[in-house]
Amino acid sequence: MVGLVGLFLSVFLCMIPNIAGQCLTPDAVPPNCKSWIDPVDQIPIFFQHQFNCSRFWVCEPDLSDCLHECAPKPGGGALYFDFNIDHEHGGPVCNWPEVVDCTNKPEVCGECQPWEECVKCIDCTDCPGCENAGDDDWTCICKEGGTCQGNNAIACGTCSNHVCEEPECCTNEDCQGAICDNGVCKGCASDNDCTNTACSTCMNHACHDPECCVDEDCNGNEYCDTDNGVCVEGCRDNSDCTAMVCSTCENHQCVDPECCIDADCLNTQFCEDNKCKDGCNEDSDCSMNGECATCNIASHQCTEPQCCNDSNCTPEFLECSVCQADQTCTNPECCEDSDCPNEKPICDTDGHVCIAGCKKHSDCAGFNEICNGDYTADGASCFYCNNDNNANVVGECVPGCLDDNNCKSDEPICNGQHRCTEKGGANILSEIKFTTESCSGCSNNKIEGGPKLTLIGQQSTSGPTGCSTNGLDHPNDIDFTAGNKVSFRGEKDKDLLDGCYLSNLQGQVNGGTIMWTGEGSLSLRNGQVDIAMADATSCLSSCCVSGALVTGQQNNMNCFRNCGGNSCDQLMNL
Repeated sequence: MVGLVGLFLSVFLCMIPNIAGQCLTPDAVPPNCKSWIDPVDQIPIFFQHQFNCSRFWVCEPDLSDCLHECAPKPGGGALYFDFNIDHEHGGPVCNWPEVVDCTNKPEVCGECQPWEECVKCIDCTDCPGCENAGDDDWTCICKEGGTCQGNNAIACGTCSNHVCEEPECCTNEDCQGAICDNGVCKGCASDNDCTNTACSTCMNHACHDPECCVDEDCNGNEYCDTDNGVCVEGCRDNSDCTAMVCSTCENHQCVDPECCIDADCLNTQFCEDNKCKDGCNEDSDCSMNGECATCNIASHQCTEPQCCNDSNCTPEFLECSVCQADQTCTNPECCEDSDCPNEKPICDTDGHVCIAGCKKHSDCAGFNEICNGDYTADGASCFYCNNDNNANVVGECVPGCLDDNNCKSDEPICNGQHRCTEKGGANILSEIKFTTESCSGCSNNKIEGGPKLTLIGQQSTSGPTGCSTNGLDHPNDIDFTAGNKVSFRGEKDKDLLDGCYLSNLQGQVNGGTIMWTGEGSLSLRNGQVDIAMADATSCLSSCCVSGALVTGQQNNMNCFRNCGGNSCDQLMNL
């Protein structure tokens, strides 16, 4: 009957949620499951509770511990944990108290490890901890003949005469830098355990120390053969080879070439690819060919010059002929306009050649004519001088418009390529942009006021050009915070740009004013306002203002043509 009840309760306990993770609150020292669970077979381990016969500990394969309690028995009380039935034989099992050899003990026994036995000192006067104990004192001892744990990482000791007798080691973890062999720590476990040299190794659990690991471990005239760990006589690198300035170390042997520099060769030779070759190596080797004869270093051959100074050229050439760096005379076509024929009346003093050209736009026939759309030299009706209206520069009369006055109404804009185009060409203002350096005392909301600009453009054939904006401030954004870049362009900013929207400034801004309409004072990054034209190939116009902009104060701006992306500091110093 008892056996059947035990079997029934065993099956019952394996099914209850308690085994599946519903653990009781610990009331005694729990087991250190890491010391008891075999990482290979991962079989659960059961321990009697230290003082309550109805409770027991389970060490799970995941190394967690759990306290369980047996079911109540009919008539009161609870069943006892039957520690004689392990997991392999169907445990855990709760059984009738009368068939389990267990006696409940006081709670002080909860201080014992689950693998220990709590005994009353009066019953075991020679037990550890009972030397000076009273009759009612209890002590913890290992269970005779049972597995116990002392100082090692896992439980592998055996209890004998109430003392846990352990080997020197149970696992490699118990051996500092060695391995555990049948309970004894021996030798090294890995290269990391061998520290006599930087490249010591562990072989067959014994440390092996080479003669050297790096060259520095050897004498100055030796290198380290790292394959064998021994010092060998020979050079390490080129710095060990000093017989010549370009001696090299090859396969740990010094190699000295025939020459490193010209000085290593005869006076009539030069050094090339570490070999001495016939030829000159400096100008003094060529004096027999003239006072300024030179040595062509590329070919190492002496050259005989046409001239050594300008005076050597005038007998044969015009008076502006000069002796060039290669000791040859220039052969100018002209030195001044009077040297040129009528069909090419201008002497280009840069190249000293006679050219057909112009120095101002009115020198060109058709400079004030309406362009007919044909921009070939033979068919064009309008021409301009391409010297940027600089009388000091000789230009060429080329087909194209000078300004909008050369253009018809259907193509009213003269762009940066001097072609009449539809509205939105090179002369048309496209964008105004700047970056805030700081805005002291400014509004913290999106309505900031913004700066008002008045811009002065290039002169057109019909007179000066210019425009003015409203306060440049996007109403839905905070534009003027430190480091913020802001741009005003296109249809969306038409009302803000006001008179400057697509204004024809003839491709460049020459001056203007700026006034801050918001609160506080605004400082622009580099004091700079950039204005872009509609043609992406056109240069920026950059206007520069000094100091902070104060509310209501009008400030003059210096404006420059800025093709190189320069800052105002750079532009002001050009």
